[in-house]
Amino acid sequence: RAKTNTSLSGLWTEDLLTVAQSQLGYTQSEKNFELDADDGVTVRHYTRYGEWYGNPYGEWDVMFLSYCLNYAGIPQSAIPQRAGVLALRSDLRGAGYLMDPQSIPAAQQDAITLCDEGLPEEESFADADADDLGFADSASSFCSIQPGDIVFYNTMVTETVAVDDTPAVVEDDSPDADIALLSLDPVETEPQTEQRTVTYETVGIVSDVDEDAGTLSVISGNVDGKVDSVQVNISQLTGLISLAAVQEKEGFRAEEAPV
Repeated sequence: RAKTNTSLSGLWTEDLLTVAQSQLGYTQSEKNFELDADDGVTVRHYTRYGEWYGNPYGEWDVMFLSYCLNYAGIPQSAIPQRAGVLALRSDLRGAGYLMDPQSIPAAQQDAITLCDEGLPEEESFADADADDLGFADSASSFCSIQPGDIVFYNTMVTETVAVDDTPAVVEDDSPDADIALLSLDPVETEPQTEQRTVTYETVGIVSDVDEDAGTLSVISGNVDGKVDSVQVNISQLTGLISLAAVQEKEGFRAEEAPV
């Protein structure tokens, strides 16, 4: 993979993590930006991930994941390459690959194990079999979070927004006021911006699991403008893709497909 200087093993979890790690430290362009087309105030910076996707100034956290999926050689028939969380969620849930951690008992969350919300309510995680989960492997191996898995989680991010820098106008009806205004020389000013912190759902690629602390190390795009590794608590998770299970399932589908 020339653009990422990585070699692929054929194991999706390993390859996705390898590609993501090769991007650590990348920073969006601070000089090349434009205002968001929808709200007109949020500053959107140029990134290589947006350029690759076809939306150079778009929100790039999910496009970063798509970029990594592409260069890891993971087919879109398994994990689609999308630009936004909602679209990705919809596709993955439709395929049956998106697991919901909100349905897991607290004790299982502490052990960093997640299972599909589709399990019957009366059936425990320990009793689940492969048919319930829709995969050929065991419930325990399917539900354990591993490096290379994809997680959805809630986080806080700092955004740059443009602010109105037009000076306030003081009403003055006196004759001298018009003369004073005409005598003022025009002054060119740089666009004024400010920072704001917002909470939103994003995605990332697991690089490490600390079962004792109940935390994950996750590589994500647009972590305050760069690709970085962040610590994510199990309580922040909103979804999980067990990539090894997806690869196994896709392999079974390929074997069963008519020739």
